[in-house]
Amino acid sequence: SHEESIPASDTFYRKGVLSVNGVIYPMAYVEGEGIDFYIGKYEVTQALWEAVMGTDVYEQRDMTNPSWSLRGVGRDYPMYYVNYHEAKDFCAKLNEYTDMMFYLPSELEWEYAASGGPNNDHYIYSGSDDVNSVAWYKGNSNDLTHEVGSKYPNSLGIYDMSGNVREWCDGWDGSKRALRGGGWYNDAESNSITARYSDKPQIRDNNYGFRICMEI
Repeated sequence: SHEESIPASDTFYRKGVLSVNGVIYPMAYVEGEGIDFYIGKYEVTQALWEAVMGTDVYEQRDMTNPSWSLRGVGRDYPMYYVNYHEAKDFCAKLNEYTDMMFYLPSELEWEYAASGGPNNDHYIYSGSDDVNSVAWYKGNSNDLTHEVGSKYPNSLGIYDMSGNVREWCDGWDGSKRALRGGGWYNDAESNSITARYSDKPQIRDNNYGFRICMEI
């Protein structure tokens, strides 16, 4: 379970676990030649987003278009309707609260972690060649996101890097920003760990979320 046993307190980071007012977010250590960092085991959840930013998925949707659909609501569901700038602001607030250095992953970091790092088994998806075992995607999602960590992880213990929601990264495509990992309405091919997508940084979408990294 991603609800790890750490006492609720204010906000802190300790031994690979971020806690924000009792909302727990564990992180995985990724080790490689010149590429050591921590990355979230899960996509940023709705509970963690609200604890840091003060808005919920309804409010984020309404800032986009109140008539647009919600695709899964709950504290352990991935946060979506978040644009690139807001994801960066989220990291900045965490840095202020914890005195650590959180940031959005680069595409290189994201893909390295998705592949399983130094023990890469050359999977097509993050943890398997069987998309159904590791990803919520068009073929099995019923057009919804699902609770984070409800599929199998990859060899580093990281979940949902294929499927559930696309994830903002600090990558560029002209004036656009990179999104990786595929999501609930994307086909299997779009959920591979090498698939790339990009959009304008101000765009919010019900398939756009993110996860965070932290400097060693």
